[in-house]
Amino acid sequence: MKVLVYDADSRKLGEFVFQREDPSRVLSCLVQSSKGASRFTISPTQTDLFTQQLLSGLSRHLSNRDNVERVELTVDPLLSREFETEIQRYLQRLRQSINNDPQKPKSQKKEQYDMSVTIMDLHTGEVLASPFYTDLFDHADYPEALRMTIRNPSLSRRSIGSTFKPMVALAAVEASPTLLNMNTASPSRYHAPDDWNAQHATALFFGRRTHPWAKKTAPHWGGCDFTTFLYRSDDVYPVALAALAMTGERIDGATVTRLPLSGSQNFFEVGRDSLLKFKDSRKDGSIDLLSHPFTNWLSYLYNTNYEKEYTTDLNLFSQLFAGSELNTDEKNFGLEEISPELTSLRLDRFLDGDDFKQRLVPWALGQGDNMWNPIKVAEAWCRMIGKYDVSGTFIKPRSTTFHSLIQEGPEYPASVLGQRTVAQNNTTWNDFLDRLQAAQSRGSLLAPMHTKMSHLTTPGHTLTLFSKTGTPDAYSRYEFPLLGGNNRYVDVGMYAFGLVDQSSLTDIRANRQGKGIVCVVRITRSYECQKCRPGHQCPNCANYWGIKSEHAHKFFSDGSNRLQKLYDMTRNYY
Repeated sequence: MKVLVYDADSRKLGEFVFQREDPSRVLSCLVQSSKGASRFTISPTQTDLFTQQLLSGLSRHLSNRDNVERVELTVDPLLSREFETEIQRYLQRLRQSINNDPQKPKSQKKEQYDMSVTIMDLHTGEVLASPFYTDLFDHADYPEALRMTIRNPSLSRRSIGSTFKPMVALAAVEASPTLLNMNTASPSRYHAPDDWNAQHATALFFGRRTHPWAKKTAPHWGGCDFTTFLYRSDDVYPVALAALAMTGERIDGATVTRLPLSGSQNFFEVGRDSLLKFKDSRKDGSIDLLSHPFTNWLSYLYNTNYEKEYTTDLNLFSQLFAGSELNTDEKNFGLEEISPELTSLRLDRFLDGDDFKQRLVPWALGQGDNMWNPIKVAEAWCRMIGKYDVSGTFIKPRSTTFHSLIQEGPEYPASVLGQRTVAQNNTTWNDFLDRLQAAQSRGSLLAPMHTKMSHLTTPGHTLTLFSKTGTPDAYSRYEFPLLGGNNRYVDVGMYAFGLVDQSSLTDIRANRQGKGIVCVVRITRSYECQKCRPGHQCPNCANYWGIKSEHAHKFFSDGSNRLQKLYDMTRNYY
């Protein structure tokens, strides 16, 4: 059976050929039914590799179950296939461009490029597409049989860089709303050290001494306001937001010049070296993560846990075993390789007595052990932009799913709301969205996409963009030890954005559920270098960044038609 697909203007978008196969196959393309003798499946040539992996994993899982009447995947096979092709084309040109870069160290060998694009429905959390590509597939001697065993990089967690900055900023201002008004430039709230090259250089941060950061450059230490921090991707301002929120105090962001150190909810103290540090729960167990406003806002805003976990996140398939008595092995059967790694904020680390700069700075900048998979980032951005308690899923619900407003969730602790009402929390949230929206048209990081998006406006549709770039390895690259004493290093580029129709934005501001999409792009490049040593990169590699955030955002913001194609193929979701 052949299915032809056209848009509303009678333009042909594509075609699919469905074939009848062995009835023992549990899944057919996107809809499976245990009733009836016929089964249909989609040809591997008609959709992307990850959709095929989903079909394979779910088929093995469901064959281990009884009484499964109907399963429908959320992924759009046409959208998935189209953007798998676009990823392949982009990655091939990107690899060629970097290989031709005269600044690239000749010592970098055995490179591998991987890229994924995750597209999620803002309204429901349904994963519409999550295609990926690796240049391993381009090698003539790569066995075709191994393609199905390659794990989608969108399921793997890594640091996400500056795409985390808006997320931590929202949690901070909800915990202490006046931080929205903080301007660290006037009067100056922090100062860079006089001598960056001094072995024991320190910076003055809200009246407290600490080790400096921000790539040892002074501009970040000049201060800025909330909107400027977002479009410039300032590396000191978000640390200030997190630190002031972690004091547990009701701070006046417009006037605060000194970081408080009193109070049972305060994470900080001054160490013996006179530098700012975290309290040690082994000596001072007064801080309760479960009741602290800032840590609670983080957990409930983004549906994350406190501690480190190594298991996979089965929530995207939860409807397959909701209410069942399956044990862990039965739940995992067939789903391990198509489930994302569990995200954890590792908030428990903030009670280990560590140095302020070493512990808080990389975490607040989306680095260190603050690690996410792109699907979870997309879910978090859906919640951040849309305000509703949506969860990422690969399985369409069997009935209409009601999502509650995050501020009104039934398990929301009263300690997080404090003395403020839901309406007051919503005002703070709207003010945050206003600043994030205002940042989109400014600066070299965000403005190119804003300009590109302005061409998408059509009668009846005026889209609003919320976006953020990220270079997760801006301070230190990922380092993977190999046998023989060598290391493998990884560069990462991230870009997260949401597209919301203006009418939906009006609904969101009024605490009504809006519509739109969220998209997360991640590119990685790994390589080996014979001159680098574990823990110490050679000067050439240390000064060359092969993949950065610009490579991720240019996938949509360059002169291609990919953004137009994304809009055309997802128009029903706005």
